[in-house]
Amino acid sequence: MNKSSKYVIRIPKLLQSLIALATFRLGTHLREQTDLLRLEVRRQSRECLRYIQVYGDEQDQQELVNNGYRRVIFLSFCTAGGIGEEQDVEIWNGLWQISVFLRKLLE
Repeated sequence: MNKSSKYVIRIPKLLQSLIALATFRLGTHLREQTDLLRLEVRRQSRECLRYIQVYGDEQDQQELVNNGYRRVIFLSFCTAGGIGEEQDVEIWNGLWQISVFLRKLLE
């Protein structure tokens, strides 16, 4: 993991913010453009967290667990077929993340 990534994981509020952004619910009566922007923020936040999960060390993994990353991957998987996120790739990513997460727990 590079230095900037290590710096990100060491900032608790940033990690909590990424998790909050990744799990943010869309409003039902918002304009389509606003919804699309929010979807993109959620997607990018999940990507940042996924990067930390894949390339982080044991301490980084523990920080993810302590800050609610399990909820992020579960919600990503559960809402992949929902409004604005009807993509099979999100379902695949959710399942992949769950399997990687479980494998790392067993190591």
